[in-house]
Amino acid sequence: QREIVLQAVQGWLVSHKNWLFILDIVEDMKLHNAFIPTPAQGHIIVTTRIPSSGKIKKLFVNEMEEDGVLFLLRRTGIIEEDEEIGNVRPGDLESEKKINEIFGGLALGLGQAGSCVELNGISMVCYLKLYDSSGNKLLGEKDEARDYP
Repeated sequence: QREIVLQAVQGWLVSHKNWLFILDIVEDMKLHNAFIPTPAQGHIIVTTRIPSSGKIKKLFVNEMEEDGVLFLLRRTGIIEEDEEIGNVRPGDLESEKKINEIFGGLALGLGQAGSCVELNGISMVCYLKLYDSSGNKLLGEKDEARDYP
């Protein structure tokens, strides 16, 4: 089954140009090498915490701290795009701070959390309860990888 999928992906990548292929949370760079044909006729984004990833051009993404909370508030429409975090009472930010912490201040995770809150019309508190009860299942994480969003 895996070989069939790999051949299908490679076939599509070879027959098309100007594509964007995203490999998220890569734990083994051999996976990257298996999927991507050479020469590649598109663009590849690889996210990983592997410190040495070969000849791939690296772009280090810093975690957002308070900016992550602000991003989440704006993403969910709790505050307007031009509003600042000071317009929200500090006691009302506990859930947002916890969500920011869970996702390590990384924009992709915060964006997904914000999208879930907005699309389902739920509160941040409700999102945290759902995440606590189903986060591992939804993210497909193993317990030992819990520290990685």
